[in-house]
Amino acid sequence: MNHGIRIRFFAQIALAILAGTSFLLTLVWRDWIEAMLRFSPDEHNGSLELVVSSLLLTATVALTAAARAEWRRHASLASGVRR
Repeated sequence: MNHGIRIRFFAQIALAILAGTSFLLTLVWRDWIEAMLRFSPDEHNGSLELVVSSLLLTATVALTAAARAEWRRHASLASGVRR
C-alpha cells in the first residue's frame, strides 16, 4: 500500500496560493477586474471587487483547511495510526 501524498494535496495548495494571491491583488489594485475584462460590470462602484474579494478569501481558507486535512491524513497513515 502506497502512503504517499496524493495529487489532491498539491492541487489544493496550488489553488490556495492562487486564490490568496488574487485576494491580495484585489485588496491592493481594485480595478484589476475592469482592466482584465476591459469593461466595468459594476460601473466602478466597487461592489464586484468586494464580492470577488470575499469569495477569494473564502476559497483560500477552505482550500488551506482541506490541504491541512490531507496532510494530517498522510501523516497518520505514515505513522500507522488509523483514524
